[in-house]
Amino acid sequence: MRGYVQFVHIVTLKIRGCQQIVNTGGSRVSFGYDRVNDVTLPCACLINFCLEMVQERCALTELHASLMLKTSMGCAGEVSKMLAAERKLRIVDLVKQKRVMSVTDLAKEFQVSEATVRRDLADIETEGLLRRTRGGVVVDRGANIEAPFQQRSEQNVEQKMRIGARAASLVEDGDHIILDSGTTTLYIARNLVSRSNVTVVTNDINVAAELRDAPGVTVVVAGGVLTKSSFMCNGYFTDAVIKSVHVQKAFVAAPAIHPKHGITHGQADLVPAKQAMFAAAQEVIAVMDDTKLGKLTLHSVAPISSVHTLITGVEASESHVRQFRDSGIIVMTV
Repeated sequence: MRGYVQFVHIVTLKIRGCQQIVNTGGSRVSFGYDRVNDVTLPCACLINFCLEMVQERCALTELHASLMLKTSMGCAGEVSKMLAAERKLRIVDLVKQKRVMSVTDLAKEFQVSEATVRRDLADIETEGLLRRTRGGVVVDRGANIEAPFQQRSEQNVEQKMRIGARAASLVEDGDHIILDSGTTTLYIARNLVSRSNVTVVTNDINVAAELRDAPGVTVVVAGGVLTKSSFMCNGYFTDAVIKSVHVQKAFVAAPAIHPKHGITHGQADLVPAKQAMFAAAQEVIAVMDDTKLGKLTLHSVAPISSVHTLITGVEASESHVRQFRDSGIIVMTV
């Protein structure tokens, strides 16, 4: 027998009266004289029941509504799914209040096993809502507030060098490419110095400077308003240049990439240039270290279906790699 789960709103009535009333379910309710009587019935029966009360001149003194879960045989699976979904929402709310919680504390709070909590946290992390730590979970604000350029340039350097070298190996002589602004794309540029007949369009002065002595590389700078702390160009003129070109490959960077929600960014003013890069390229290659994976922030740049390849470090978790591959993109770990 197939099971089902049904939510039924239940109403409790307190009635003062001295008559007998037949409710819509066919049963007879007796009331003693001048005595308050409790009657419980589904909301669907309430209107007809109240009409009968009026006819019998009974007085309604109180009404309370509640939600009852009715299930049939074989519905344990559906009920457990409902309970798990509710528990995950409550975990997110609780961690946001406390800022950090351990697996042990969450297990006690929700009266489930630690293994169950770990499974819940894995699911929650894939949605970019929280970040797991060793033995617990914290609110993840890393993607919402990007670190200054100088700080980012000193983080995960070895991994970024590996990513840059692998990305550069995908560039063929004769290619026209876009190199996004970023600390990772800088290492791609350093590996292109000896290439021949390659055109690089970039909005990053650091990237352009790396290629200034490369005889076989033509550099097109998408000039605009200069961000002095990072030497990135942005704004109307930058967008106009990128929109006017067509390239084989675009190597893009961002603080967050998610297997379901795609690439997002915390700064709205940087989104149009990145979206123009996606539109200009036949193939988009995301170059991001493992700290960016599974993250989600405010502004959408592009859906995950717009990314052809993701290059990241071997430090990326097997779970993240599997989720991105399941989303249909090529994942290269270096």
